[in-house]
Amino acid sequence: MSSDDFEFTAGDDTEAGQYAATLVSIERKETKEGDFFRVWHFKTVTGAELSGSSSLSSGPQSKAYRWARAIIGREPQPGERAGFLFGKGCIVEVNAATLVSIERKETKEGDFFRVWHFKTVTGAELSGSSSLSSGPQSKAYRWARAIIGREPQPGERAGFLFGKGCIVEVKVNDAGFAKVVEVYPNATRPVTPQAAPTPVAVAVGAPEPPNNFEDDGLPF
Repeated sequence: MSSDDFEFTAGDDTEAGQYAATLVSIERKETKEGDFFRVWHFKTVTGAELSGSSSLSSGPQSKAYRWARAIIGREPQPGERAGFLFGKGCIVEVNAATLVSIERKETKEGDFFRVWHFKTVTGAELSGSSSLSSGPQSKAYRWARAIIGREPQPGERAGFLFGKGCIVEVKVNDAGFAKVVEVYPNATRPVTPQAAPTPVAVAVGAPEPPNNFEDDGLPF
């Protein structure tokens, strides 16, 4: 495995675990650049307040649709308003991990990409991928910013990220493999996990999303 030490170009704190929670509200917010996104506010059975973000998209391929489906246990119907989700219970999952390494790999077609290798506090090994891009609009830059809690500076090498903690959002594909799909700042506040019937993965303490969201314009 070849390590890839590349250069960068020019909320609430919660421990990892699963928590029984209720969706309290969904808030529409605006970034400094004038773009909009949604913040989902949850409250656990112990009273802790957690939140996660999604874009304004609400069609079948969106995070909002996926979370709604997990909360109500069925497909949201076209025309349904999001308010019907409030007060319903779910499981919110927070995964604490450490970035171990970043590997440069090649596809069968000869294209290159990066694989980010993480290890959770329970010892599980997870990975997620990004392109070779490392500028301010790239996934690599966004993940690095979440891990170190500041903007990566031009000329900094990626190796300074290794060994640092973060929260990873994990999605399981149809083949049953877990993949890291987003990285958020580390968190430390303890909350006791409780049981609840319906799982929904929510990354807690997420930063404002990047300003390149695409809104499919569809209600549930």
